[in-house]
Parts: sequence; C-alpha cells; structure tokens
Amino acid sequence: MINVTLPDGSVRDYQDGASPAGPQSCQHWKAGLGALLTLVLGACTITLDEARVFQPQPRDDNWIDGGRNGLEFLEDIFTRPGDITIESNVNGEKLSIYQSKADFVRARVTHGVIDTVAGSIAYTLIEKKQADLPLFVHCGGNAADRYNSGADYALKVVPYGNVLLFDYPGYGDSPGKPGITSFEAMTAALGDFATDQSGSNPLIFWGHSLGGFVCARLARETTAADGLIVEASARTGADVADAWAPWYARPFVRFRIAESLAEYDTAASAADFGKPVLILGGKRDRTLPVSLSRKLVEGAVELGADVTYLELPGANHFTIAQQPDFPSAMAAYLATLNHQSDQTIRDEP
Repeated sequence: MINVTLPDGSVRDYQDGASPAGPQSCQHWKAGLGALLTLVLGACTITLDEARVFQPQPRDDNWIDGGRNGLEFLEDIFTRPGDITIESNVNGEKLSIYQSKADFVRARVTHGVIDTVAGSIAYTLIEKKQADLPLFVHCGGNAADRYNSGADYALKVVPYGNVLLFDYPGYGDSPGKPGITSFEAMTAALGDFATDQSGSNPLIFWGHSLGGFVCARLARETTAADGLIVEASARTGADVADAWAPWYARPFVRFRIAESLAEYDTAASAADFGKPVLILGGKRDRTLPVSLSRKLVEGAVELGADVTYLELPGANHFTIAQQPDFPSAMAAYLATLNHQSDQTIRDEP
C-alpha cells in the first residue's frame, strides 16, 4: 500500500502499480522442504502467459480524499507548491519520496491521447520551463498506469528533463486489450509522437520492470531515439520465470513461456538499438532479482550493445533513482549521448 500526504494535508492510501512477486501456481511452491517430495513425485509446470504478465488495475476516481484522482494529484505536484510525501510497501519493498515546498518544480502538465493502430493511447506530458531539456518517455511496470504510479515515475524522472508518461493498451484511460499484439500496434505512432514532442532535444526511453522490455522495443523502432535506460528488468521472460523458482524446485519445474512473450529479448533490442544503453540494477531487488540485470548486461554486451551498467547496493525494485550515486551516474550517461538536432544537421556544411 502507498500513503500520500498532499500540500493541503489530506492523506490517502492506495494500491501501487507494481509487479507481483512471481508465479502463484503449483500452490505457490507449497512450503519449504515439504514441497521437495511433492515435486519429485510429480513435476510442476508453470505457464507464463500474457494474462499473468499484464495486470491492469482498477481505476479509483476517489484516490485522494475529496474525490480527486491520481492524475489530479500529479497536476498538484507541479502546480501547487507544498510538502509532498509518498510512501509505499509493495511485496516488502519500501519506497519513500519526499518533496519539500522549497524543492517545488513548476511544470506544465498536459493530458491527451495518441491515435494508434491499437486504439487511442492516453498520455501525460510534463514540461519544465527550460527550452533545451531532453524528453524521457517512461514505460512502467506490469500493473502501472498514470493513476497509480504516475506521481512516483514523474518525480523520479523530472530532475533530468521533461517526461512523457502513457497508459498501455487496456490500462488507465487507454482502451483495448493488454497484450503483445496491442503493444506492438502502438509502437510506431507512440514513437512518432515522442519524436515530435522532443523537437530538437534528445529523446530517451526509460523502462522500469516490464517497461524495460517495452521501452527497449520502442527505442529500437524509433529512429530519433538517442538513449535507452533499462531499470530493474530482465533479458527474457524465461529468465524471469527461472529466477522466481526457489532453488529446491528448479530441477523439478518446467516452465512454459507463451510464444508471444518468448519473442521479447531486451538484450537483442538493446544491441539492435545501436546507441548508448544504461542498465540499472538494485542489489536488494526482491521482485526481479539483480541477477536478472546482470544476465541482461552480459547478453547485451555479447551481442555488441554499447552498455553502461550501474548496480546500486542499497536499492530495491523501486529505489534505484533515490540512491546517492544515481544523479552523478545519470549525468555521466547523458554526457555519452551523441544527439544531433535537426538544426545541427542543417547547419553542417
């Protein structure tokens, strides 16, 4: 649950849009060594399909006391100076965000829709006053939308530039059915929209958890993209399934990965992208263990990707960007991007 304290002093608890902690089949592995005998006598098959991966949450229009919802809270953050606290505890992984009135950053918050083959994609664009800031397109986790996670994601990204948040098909205000087919159908139009919004400034895709897979594919397919950040994610669905199995179960468990999911390989997308990639891992991550980030790095490097890897010892699944070493690492990564604006290209002899 997440506890939010707003500038007006109102408080609200809500369910965060976070990844669930693994498959809940085969009676959730039963318990301890007792499961070992069961698994020896009868092998367990776990299916990782789209229904398990994509888990949109119900929309709550009374998210804040007084009948305000998560988007209105998101607007408050950038239009109403005040002390804001967000605290969450998801699967035992805690996140605490505090913004004081002195740290208030005013920005324009715009909501709209992008017309795609998959249907309309709802978005929120957060723009600060500076004219030369990069645009970060953020791809959220498998239960995240702008209502339940927009504030968290915006506060994480906005110190480094402008932010484009969007709801996946079937999530939040975006109609349709969540799944690989609709995700792929939205790619071209979303990439074109992000390109137009970035203008002559750098365009960077930043994916968290499941969003790492999504943003890696978007970056690969968007010609104007300059950078890719993959945070607390993995290389493949098979790797995730294997990491979720307890050590005593692995010799006896068979995983069946849906064909549509098996085609997603973040390392291959990063290599095909061909531009600098920043991969982030949290050593205390209990949702997607840091071994998955390490395996992603290894695979991406083997395939020829230009990778910088940052592993934060004190970070869990949600707190990588809050670690003391993160801002300097981000600045160093942004300095590696070789962005050429349309104006720069026109000015060349």
